[in-house]
Formats: sequence, C-alpha cells, structure tokens
Amino acid sequence: MSRYNLLREPWISVIVINTGEQKDVSLMDIFKNAQDYLTLAGDMKTQDFAVLRLLLSILHTVFSRYDENGNSQPGIVLDEKMKQSVPVDEDDLEEYMDAVEDSWNCIWNAGRFPNIVCLYLEMWEDRFFLFDEKYPFYQCTKEEIENRLPVGKKPTQVAGRNIKRTISESGNKVALFSPQSENNKDLMTEAELTRWLIMMQNYMGLSDKTSLFGKDKQPSKGWLFDLGGIYLEGNNLFETLMMNYIPVRSEIRYNGEVQLPCWELGGEKTLEKLIDTQDINDLSGLYTNWARALYMDPCTDLSKPIKVGIAKLPALRHSDQFLEPMTVWRFNVSGDMKDHFTPRKHIQEQAIWRSFGLITLENSVEGHQRRPEVLKQYERVQKVAGNRNIILHAVSMKDDGNATSWVPTDEIIDALRLNDIVISDTGKTGWVVRINGEVENTKAIVEKIFGGLLTDVAKIRGLDPQKEGKNYIQNGKKELYQRIDGPFRQWIESIQPENSMDVTMLQWQKECRNIILQEAQDMLEKAGERDYRGIIENDGRVINIYTAYLSFRSRLKKFKNLM
Repeated sequence: MSRYNLLREPWISVIVINTGEQKDVSLMDIFKNAQDYLTLAGDMKTQDFAVLRLLLSILHTVFSRYDENGNSQPGIVLDEKMKQSVPVDEDDLEEYMDAVEDSWNCIWNAGRFPNIVCLYLEMWEDRFFLFDEKYPFYQCTKEEIENRLPVGKKPTQVAGRNIKRTISESGNKVALFSPQSENNKDLMTEAELTRWLIMMQNYMGLSDKTSLFGKDKQPSKGWLFDLGGIYLEGNNLFETLMMNYIPVRSEIRYNGEVQLPCWELGGEKTLEKLIDTQDINDLSGLYTNWARALYMDPCTDLSKPIKVGIAKLPALRHSDQFLEPMTVWRFNVSGDMKDHFTPRKHIQEQAIWRSFGLITLENSVEGHQRRPEVLKQYERVQKVAGNRNIILHAVSMKDDGNATSWVPTDEIIDALRLNDIVISDTGKTGWVVRINGEVENTKAIVEKIFGGLLTDVAKIRGLDPQKEGKNYIQNGKKELYQRIDGPFRQWIESIQPENSMDVTMLQWQKECRNIILQEAQDMLEKAGERDYRGIIENDGRVINIYTAYLSFRSRLKKFKNLM
C-alpha cells in the first residue's frame, strides 16, 4: 500500500516572502513557486542543507537532459521514462556544455522553474511515496535489506528520539533539555519523518552495529557529516537553488555523465551501487547518497512510537573527491591521506571569515589550495544579473569525538553577507587576495602578538603552561576574536566594487589595531597587585603586566601592515 506522496503532500518547510509565515509545501509546490519562498526553514540548518541537496539533485537530473523548453539537450539519449541511458559522447560534449549553460541563463532570466521539472517528477511519482511496498522513498524493502544481511543478523532498530537531531537521545543517555516531552519523543508526523530520514541518510555517525558489507571497507557516517558545507543564498528560494545548481563543471570528466538519483535506481540497485561500486561520478547520485540501508514497515502507524531498521553502508571515497562542489578542502601533509585533499569540517566557534582564503582563493597546486566549486556560480550570476549582495553559508555537524561512534551532537553554522564581487574578483591584485591578506594579518596579530601578551601574563601569574596557562591563553584569544567578529563582518559587508582597495584595507587595519589595543588596555586596567609586582626572570630581569604591555605595544607597532 502506497502512502504519503512527497510530490503532493506538504513536508518541506519554507518561509513565505509576502507574509513571513513558515509553512510546509510539497515538492511540486516548491518547483512551481520557489520564487515566492524566501528560504528553507526546517528543524535544523543541517537538515535544510540535506533537503537543499535533494532539490538540487532534481535540478541536475532534469536539466542535464532537458532545456528550459522541455526539449532534450544535445547528445542526450532518453527512454520513455525520461531517463538518460548513456553518457554524452565525447564528440557532442562541447555542444552539450554550451547548451546546458544557455539553459541556466534562460531559467535564471525567467525567474521561475519551467514546467519540465514537474513533468519529470510526475513521470517518477511512484518513487516518491514515504511508505510503499516496492519503492519507499530513501529506503529499502524488507526483502532487499534482509537478503544482504549476514545469517542471523537483523537491522539495528532505531527509535524516533534517535532520528530527531534536536533530541539526539540514545538508549544509554537521556536528553535532559529535550524540546519534547517523554511521551512525544518517538512520535512524528509524516512531514517530520520525511525530513529527518533525509537528514539521517546524510548525518548518521557510527553508533549502530549491523552492517551489509565486510571489514574491507569503512562504514559511512553520512557524506555530509564530514563536510565543511558551503552554499549560496539569493533573494528567494528560486535564486538559492539556481546559485547552487552547477550546469557545467570545471573538470571535464564530470560533464555529460548519466545522473542517477536514488529514486531512479530503486532500493536494490542503490544497495548494489553503494556496496559493490568503488566510486561515484554524478552529482545527483552524490546528493542522494545513503549512509544506511533503511527499512520501515509500509503499514507503520504514526500514532505510535516510530521504529526504523537500519544497516551500515560503505563510506564514499574522501580523498580528492572533487565531484563534491559544496565543501571546504584540506590538503593533508601527513597521515593516511598525505598529499591528498579531503573535505575539511568547519571548526566550532570559529567564524567563517577566518577561513576566507580556503573558501575563496583560486585553485593552486603549489599552494595546496582548492576552492569550493560552488563559488563559480558567482561568475554565472554576474553575467546575467550584475553585482549583487548575497549570503555565503557554512554548515557542519559536530560530533562527540569518539572514533568508535561519532555521534552527531550539534550543528556548526555561520553566514556572511557580502557583495558577490568581493569573492569573485580573484586576480592577483583583486579583492579576494587583498581581503585574504587582511584576514591572515588579523589572525597573526591575535595569535602571535596578542598571544604573546597573554603568554607573558600567564607566566607572571605562575600558571602551568600545559594546563591553566594554556586555557588562559586560548580563552583570551577566543574573547578577542569575538570582539573582532562584529566589526569585521560590518567591514566586509560594506565593501562595494567601486571602493578604493587601498582606502578600504586601511580602514580595517586602523579598526583592527584600535580593537586590539583596547583589549590590551582593558587587561591592564583589570590587573591585580600580583600582576604589577611581577616576577624575576633567571637573568634577573623583572617582568610585570606593565612591561608585558609595553612589549606588546612595541610588537604591534612593528607589524608592517599596521604601521
């Protein structure tokens, strides 16, 4: 029995532009009226990121095959299910890439999605039921999962409270500050369950036991779990989707491939692909990748506590997985991934602007730099819409630090508002390089110059350099970054293309210097008698809070960019 069709039922949470209200809408509604919605507004930003990528997988699937008028793209062979059968032939690839780029421009200028998206979804409507005996959405059937389980093994049973990341409660640990009462923790509506299942396939961890594969492969924590997610936000949901939909990839090998979202494959073929295939080469497949083989009884009664059966699936290759366009990258200089790039998660309590260079600088082999490819979208938007203000979002999932479980514990999110020219002007003397220089200078001043003052004060106070002293220095730097954060955001958000670069950089240099000086002066004013009495060094030199402050002022004055 098929129940709760995601094309027709309201389950995607959005904010309506005209009224500001939050409401749930269907998949069909999203693609008919995306221009009327401000943004996704689910239970968590990490959940919104997972749902956004599901929506993008639909766009990549449809517009890799069809243009804005519903005609097939050059070099594409389609069957009666609107499905591409083979990759674009090499001889047709250049024409194909030009055509899909042109389609992006036409759709952007139209300001809404063409009807071909809904026609495609209707063709595959039988694959979009939450509960179904043959093709349950983002799930397997009972037979598909049991046929691959080792003899005597059963799927791990997961309760609703384990699925809801706003609770994240396990059988061994009760969530003390849960947003829901004990009686409701395992209950969900169909809309809630759909959103949480999508998130579960992307942010899972390793605390469950049952696996569908041998010890020769690593289990998946959920592909998004390991990303330092990056995405762009426009003036409405239509613009946001278009700004993150990449019609042409910079690496030729990813263009013209057959897009294989999980609903086209079905449960059995999805399991076969993830367990038996070593790699993935299409974005729709990546965006709808599963962390678990997941089973729910099609007759599940949602008035009762929810139980879901799950089994581990293998992790995707992380090293040099440049198919992924929406993450920050790290070049590894040691360990198993030495000399390779891997996704770099965002760091909790570290503002996104502190990673400005990792996000915005162009690719560089010598500098081991890899720019998230989604930022290429700025160039497409500028061609058809000119310079505009946008929002750059950062999304990551924090874990419990336990390598045997990697339980998701909290999300790491940030956003930066700025004019798109600021991070698309990537020339050697462009805005990106100049701003990144100021970011690195600011970090150097906090870490080295102000950090030197904190180190001296910790020594004066006799703090253990490996314990209390280390914590004192780290907390002092953290407080200074927090003091700098607001003014830096205001500065970078105020930059316009017509501004003088030299004047703009000087403005921040002066403000940064004043903030740091004020922080040091506050330390001086709050110092106690012991701080002023100081200590005698081995060479007989006396250092106290005032001599440390003078030394700090001298180092700050010598810093070449703050002269």
